[in-house]
Amino acid sequence: MMNIRRLAIMACLAFACAGRGGAQSNDSLSLSLGEALDLAEKQSLSLRSADLGIAKAKMDRRVSLANFFPTVGLNGKYDYTIKKPKVYFGSEDGDATDPMSTMMPSDGVEMGQKHNLTAALSVSMPLIAPQLWASLELDKVAVETALEKLRAGQITLRSEVRKAYMGALLAEESYRVLMASLENMIQNRDNIAEKYKRGLVAEYELIRMNVQVQNLQPNLIQAEQQARLAKMKLLVLMNMEPTTRLRLSESLGDYEGRIDSLALSYTQVGDLSANPNLRSLDLGLRQLTAGLQAKRMEYYPTLGLDFNYAYAYASDYFRLGNSKRWTPTSSIGLVLNVPLYSGGSTRYGLKSMRIQQEALEVQREELKQQLQLQSTSQRDALRNATAQYHASREAEQGAKRGLEIATVRYKTGNGTLLELNDSELALRQSQLNLAQAVYNYMVAIYAIDELEGR
Repeated sequence: MMNIRRLAIMACLAFACAGRGGAQSNDSLSLSLGEALDLAEKQSLSLRSADLGIAKAKMDRRVSLANFFPTVGLNGKYDYTIKKPKVYFGSEDGDATDPMSTMMPSDGVEMGQKHNLTAALSVSMPLIAPQLWASLELDKVAVETALEKLRAGQITLRSEVRKAYMGALLAEESYRVLMASLENMIQNRDNIAEKYKRGLVAEYELIRMNVQVQNLQPNLIQAEQQARLAKMKLLVLMNMEPTTRLRLSESLGDYEGRIDSLALSYTQVGDLSANPNLRSLDLGLRQLTAGLQAKRMEYYPTLGLDFNYAYAYASDYFRLGNSKRWTPTSSIGLVLNVPLYSGGSTRYGLKSMRIQQEALEVQREELKQQLQLQSTSQRDALRNATAQYHASREAEQGAKRGLEIATVRYKTGNGTLLELNDSELALRQSQLNLAQAVYNYMVAIYAIDELEGR
C-alpha cells in the first residue's frame, strides 16, 4: 500500500517540476500561448524560406526593370592576316581597250593590312518593347504571390502552434485530473485499510479498492506520456530541441471565460475571401492573365536604338604609336524587328495558357465550395463544443456534490463502496469532458481563423 502511495507522490512531483503548478527548474522554458507564437514565428524555417522568396521576387523585378535602361559594352578585336585577299581589275580576257587592264597587274592586287586592331564602344536601348512592358505586370504579381506565401505560412504556423498548445494543455489537464483521482482513491483506500484493521469492513472492500487504484496506474502513465509528447510537438513547431524542458504558464481554465464572449462573433457565416489557398489561386489567375498579355505581345514589332563608336588600327607593321593608322568610326541607328512567322509557337502557347486558366477557374470554384463546407462544419463543431462545455460544467458541479455526499454516506456506514467509486468515476469523467469541451471549442476557433485567413 505504501509503495503505491509513494509512486503516486513521486509521479506528481515529477510532473509538477516538468509542467505547470510546481517549482520551475533553472533550465526549463516557461511559455504562454502568445510567447509560443512569437517564438515560433522568429525561428520558423518555412517563414525564413518565404522571406527569401520575397527577396528573390523583388530582385527578379529589378532585373526586368533593368532591361529598359541602356546596355553599354566595350569590346576589342585583333586580327593578324596570314594571307591577304586579292582584288582584280579590268576584264578577264585582257582587253587592251580597258584602261584598268593596262594599269593594274593581271594577277590581282593584295588588299588589307597584316595587323588589324579594333576597340569599340556600343550602346543599345529598347524604345518600343511591348513584351517587356507586359513582363512588369508578371513581376508585380510574382512579388504579391511571394508575400501571400509568407502570409499563408504565418497563418498556418500560428494555427498549428495554437492547436499544439491547446493539445498540451489538454494533456496536462487530463494528467492532473487522473492524478487528483488517484490521490483521492489512495486516501479512501487508506481509510478502508484502517477500518479493515479494526474489523469494521470486509476484506472484499479493501481488495476492490486496491484493484481500483492499480487499474488507474496505466491510465496515469499513458496520460503522462501524452503530455510529454504534446510538449515535444509544440517544441518541434517552434523549431526547438524536443528534449527542451517546457513549462506552460497557462491552463485550459484560463480559456473558459472566452467561450460565451466568442460564441456570437464566430457562429455567423464568415468571409472566405482572405483564405490563403483561395488567394493563391486568385493570384495564379492574375499571373496567367498577365502571362497571356505578355504572350500576345510576341506578335508586336519592337524598336531599338543602337550607337557604336570605334577606333580601328590597320598596318603591316605593328606600331601602335603611329597616329595616322588609327581611324575613328561612329554610327547611330534604329533597329526594327517585325515578327512574321514563328512556326505557330505563339498561337499554340496562347491556347495552352487559356486552357490552364480555365482549369484554375474550375479549381477555384471547387476549392470555394470545399471551404464553405469546412466553414459550416467548424461552426457546427463550435456550437457543439459550447453546448458540451455548459453540460460538462453542470455535470462537474453535480459530480462534486455527489462525491461529497457519497463520501459522507460511506463514512457513516449508510453508503456502499460501489456508490463511492461510481461518484469518483463520475467526477473524473465530467472533469475530462469539461477539459475536452474547452479544447474542442478553442480548436474550432483556430480552425475558423485559419479558414478565413485571420
